Amino acid sequence: VKSVKASGTIDNANATIGANNIALLTGPTTFGPATGNCAIPVRTGEHNLTLSATGEKPTAYSGFITGNGGVTFAAAGDKPGPRQPLEITGPAPSSYKGQTVLARGVVKLNKPAGVIAVPGGLAVGGSSPANAGDGVILGADGQFAPGAAVSLNGKAQPCFLDLAGHKTVLAKLTLEGQATIRTGPGGQLTVKQLLVDGKKIAAGVHKAPQPWLDGPCSVSVDPRIDVKGEYVVPNREIGAGNIANLTGDAMFGWQTATCDIDVITNGHTITIDSGEGNALCYTGAISGTGNVVLLSGPSRNNLKDMPLQLCGPKPNTATGKFLAAKGRVQLEKPDGTDAISGDVVVGGQGFNDCLHWLKSNQIKDTATITLINAGNSGGAYLSLNGCTETAAALVMAADTAVRTDSPDGHAGALTVKALTVNKVAKPAGTYTAATEKWIEGKGKVVVAP
Repeated sequence: VKSVKASGTIDNANATIGANNIALLTGPTTFGPATGNCAIPVRTGEHNLTLSATGEKPTAYSGFITGNGGVTFAAAGDKPGPRQPLEITGPAPSSYKGQTVLARGVVKLNKPAGVIAVPGGLAVGGSSPANAGDGVILGADGQFAPGAAVSLNGKAQPCFLDLAGHKTVLAKLTLEGQATIRTGPGGQLTVKQLLVDGKKIAAGVHKAPQPWLDGPCSVSVDPRIDVKGEYVVPNREIGAGNIANLTGDAMFGWQTATCDIDVITNGHTITIDSGEGNALCYTGAISGTGNVVLLSGPSRNNLKDMPLQLCGPKPNTATGKFLAAKGRVQLEKPDGTDAISGDVVVGGQGFNDCLHWLKSNQIKDTATITLINAGNSGGAYLSLNGCTETAAALVMAADTAVRTDSPDGHAGALTVKALTVNKVAKPAGTYTAATEKWIEGKGKVVVAP
């Protein structure tokens, strides 16, 4: 066995490369239709491999493919005609990292059960008349990597994924237009996210009749991913749009960026850490009884005012404590949508520890807000920024503050049932900067038991 360099169109790869050798791609490469049945392993490097067949008779590729390149299946001619399948088989898994594209025709994925035929994304369907009836048929269970994302574009021509009675798991499946899933007797698809014509299908078990589903069996949508430990890039490691189901304490790390991953804490602690001030906008929803720790830029660096943003339309419902333990946490969900749904403690790191409002009514009305100081490093503060808020209680340590105004002069107001300042309980009434050193601005704090 030897490695043979290959590039360009090779009409008969078995003859040119040698049936018992390994193809090492040095450029984009096509194995032509004259190749017929082929078992040549391929190392793509950074290049794309195309496997061609006429569709006039069944053809099999039983090798395996590795490398960073993508793979294109041209399983039929470029005009409407026969649709005999190009079969992907053989005992060894493929592990290439690029996208898989079915340019036209029908592919049958038929490696042994649990052996990966398609390790990443797969795109099926197109607008040409030659794409009519494009499809993927499963010949055994578990042909896709669990993290695979499959898209079926049936907007112009019908296309399909036929489970043929087999079971498979996908991370994401996107169906458009005339695209359908065929289950066959005993077929079962489990998918984290299912989108049909741009609409996310709800979690649960779905059966025919559906415009996109044909057959006696079901499609299960379950976006939960068991999570514990640190995830530096959760959008990639957990999957954007999935649900993090905590089985232990977990952290979303400094490359979280914009993140729409809902979290079920199950009594564990979720930490969202911007990595000392990197841009971080969390748009998901946090639920369960666990604590929520929020970490942004420290007082010692030039990103001290960069916020960790809690945004997006979904309310947080977590009943554990929220700990804004470092830097600025910015509350910007729609007015009346809880960004903070439990008791919240702000501070402990330095003078820039704060909650900063962009929209009113961000904190659950039954929550207690506690402001603490960090000794010589300074005390925490609330920055109402001209907004209004209601909470059950406000507890303020020495050297903490409430700043009420926005830069354009709008005065904010906080209403609580109980107020404690430097261990002294304050009576009912309205408090302003005229009499209180801990208030800054033209706004007020109202104590109304």
